[in-house]
Amino acid sequence: MKKIILAVILLLSQFVYSQSDSKYQSYIAHIAAANSSLRLNETADAKRWLENAPKDLRGWEWNMLNSRSDMSLVKIDCKDFTPTKTYFSNNGKYLIAGSAEGNIYVFDSSTMQEVKKLEGHSSSVYATKFFPDDKFIVSCSRDTTIKVWDIETGKVKWSAKTGGHGLADVDISPDGKTILFASWQFQKEKGVVGIVSLLESETGKQLWNTEFGNKPLVVARFSPDGKYFGVGGWGWRVAVWNLAQKDGPKVFHYDDVASYSAVDDFAFSHDSKQIAVASKSSVIRLFDLNTGKIERELHGHTRPVLALVYSKDGSRIFSSGSDAPIFIWSAETGQLMNKVFGHTDKVVSIALNKEGDKYVTTSSDKTIRVWDAEYGNAFMDKAGKAETVFAFDLSSNDKLLATTGQNNSISIWDFNNGKLLKNFTGLDGFMNFVRFHPNNKLLAGGNWGKIIKIWNVETGEVYKTFEMGGGNSSLDFSPDGKQLIAYSTEKTIFVWDVESGSLIKKIRLEARPYFVKFNNKGDLFASAENSGVLKLWNAKTFELVTKIEAHNGQILCLAFSPDDKILAVSLYNAKIKLFNTSDYSLMKELSGHAQYPYSINYSKDGKRFVSGSADNTVRIWDTKTWETSIVLSDFTNVVYSTIFSNDGTRLVVNSTGKEIIVYDTVSYAERKK
Repeated sequence: MKKIILAVILLLSQFVYSQSDSKYQSYIAHIAAANSSLRLNETADAKRWLENAPKDLRGWEWNMLNSRSDMSLVKIDCKDFTPTKTYFSNNGKYLIAGSAEGNIYVFDSSTMQEVKKLEGHSSSVYATKFFPDDKFIVSCSRDTTIKVWDIETGKVKWSAKTGGHGLADVDISPDGKTILFASWQFQKEKGVVGIVSLLESETGKQLWNTEFGNKPLVVARFSPDGKYFGVGGWGWRVAVWNLAQKDGPKVFHYDDVASYSAVDDFAFSHDSKQIAVASKSSVIRLFDLNTGKIERELHGHTRPVLALVYSKDGSRIFSSGSDAPIFIWSAETGQLMNKVFGHTDKVVSIALNKEGDKYVTTSSDKTIRVWDAEYGNAFMDKAGKAETVFAFDLSSNDKLLATTGQNNSISIWDFNNGKLLKNFTGLDGFMNFVRFHPNNKLLAGGNWGKIIKIWNVETGEVYKTFEMGGGNSSLDFSPDGKQLIAYSTEKTIFVWDVESGSLIKKIRLEARPYFVKFNNKGDLFASAENSGVLKLWNAKTFELVTKIEAHNGQILCLAFSPDDKILAVSLYNAKIKLFNTSDYSLMKELSGHAQYPYSINYSKDGKRFVSGSADNTVRIWDTKTWETSIVLSDFTNVVYSTIFSNDGTRLVVNSTGKEIIVYDTVSYAERKK
């Protein structure tokens, strides 16, 4: 009977384990699918995968992806109408949106509450914008009229027939005196003809009109300086006129492109010297306004680009369309800097506020969203950003990030907003490594020279200088901050007293070391040698505690678990080994990376482990199962640094300076509060 009971218990336990294992694998599959969906710009699919992931297993990676799937500051759910295009008032207090139902909606931009509804058009309102003084708005509609409204009374000041037959756009000059209108009409003799008009904003009197092209015109823009105006449309062209002479126009086109290249939007740069053109071909072109030459193309969208705008300083371009995410580009280099998610269907308009710190988008998902225009610009200040970054560390209070700067300098950044706080002279030669002191007021750094320095973070002044007989690419402070250890290529570990600067100990090694690390308790430190030997030392007596033949080649990085029970070792063969520190036996070997993992670290709660590799990926591991919970593949270069924030909510990754990305488990809107 006992045997039968034991057999039943065993079967039941196996069934429960099988169920548990199956549920966990389901969770991992949901995470992988959500992550892949975001990479493929399928935000709606990503959100569905996340919603269906088992709730009781949701961990760091789920929270991060959930946060990443909506990075807008605030949104308006347009349940009762379908928004067309949305713009800020010039004073930033209001948002105004046209609707497919023919009404115009005004929202308080701080509360997102509707404050006014303007009724008067009999069909879809394609666009509506504020006059510079915010006292009036102009709108154009499918009902073939332009209307100017008194925003306070909600009454129409004047209305005029346009002669257009459908799709249209309208803009107001920077001085508020002239209205630009673009649309199309069907003429019996010519067929479809694009039409362009200039009207006096005060009366609606037509000042000038012309025809352009044989396709509908769908976008109309004045340049920021008011000297130019332009239109674009489905004839694959943008035409720009000089407002004073109205000669020309100068034409910018996609005639050399094989795929369908209708233009749905274009924007003038802040200095009115360049235009960016959005095309259904998915390629954005930047043209020199004076010469007409293509300065660069932006490749990254996989579907039609329907909307774009320059940042206020002209350094970046925000674009979107059928992809749904917002793409953030460097206007100078054409590099894709970042993508932000939130909308689940195509984005049809993007507009910047006058201050330049926010932009608003309108989507076919029937939402209007407001975004932080500074996102994607973190750690990018040219005064502090080096072309290549190896030296990289986060302060323990999560406030400061230290990196290599230009010309072998050191840059200190505000970790929370990515702004450069200070840049000061580093060492002679390229910086390999930096480490914050536990008090976060000091920073130590080394390179292939024979000097280690400690700097005052606030002033940039040198606090201590230490000399060695060789170069260095790893150093560490003891947890109490009293000691600094550093290895030298002369096969030596140096131990200094931080306060006095005196040398405490020189430990000779059999092979050249590569990495040194204190445990969290501070009673031991580990050294990794190029021979594959791992050594642990008593931090007080400096006696060798144990020696482990960890590998037959180079050891790249070391990481102690928060409770010091596990020592993780990354190896040149792309593997990671986990050693039990009670007897230094091998617990597990992790496989997954295709190339050597330069960086490994634990989250502060010990539940997650991260590795960054020369295969341009980051892996997050669940330390309960030691399975990969997510693979992050957002990098174009070798991943050299991976650090969890002390509060555990963020992971910052350095791809040798090409990308510095912060993955956050807290929503962007919540983080900005």
